[in-house]
Amino acid sequence: TTRNTKRKKIKIVLIGAASASFGPKTVVDLFVNEELGKLDVEVVLVDVDEPNLEATYRFAGMVAERTGSKIKVSAATDYAEALPGAKYVITSVARKRNELWDLDFRVPLAMGFKHVLGENGGPGAAFHTMRSFELMVPIAREIERLAPRALLLNFTNPESRICLAVS
Repeated sequence: TTRNTKRKKIKIVLIGAASASFGPKTVVDLFVNEELGKLDVEVVLVDVDEPNLEATYRFAGMVAERTGSKIKVSAATDYAEALPGAKYVITSVARKRNELWDLDFRVPLAMGFKHVLGENGGPGAAFHTMRSFELMVPIAREIERLAPRALLLNFTNPESRICLAVS
């Protein structure tokens, strides 16, 4: 018998990769994963913020060099360009996150509704949810169209509400 030595190919798309916390932490998690190191893995970093995306891309290169990882990395500003062939899509997207998150807390408070923060619960989360739907639903539709067999792993808040909307 002939043993198949060809490594399994996996494409992972990170949408929102220029985020200061999501992008770098996820890159490190992927590059230090021993199981992924045994596979032919391509990671595509995606974000509309070109300067921060470039910084995350450079960071990924440094992590690859430091860890000796063979994971291939590329970057794109258009997720539709990155999605074809994806096996996994990991999302963490927001627009004006800190500025609007503050309002999610302050506006209900001004109306007499006290709650903890406003991202995942309480009245402020309704605002956050609507902003996140506006970003995530089009992404989910493109995943269905361009990578219909991909698994979507969502980290966009409010996570449970986004998962309900997408499903």
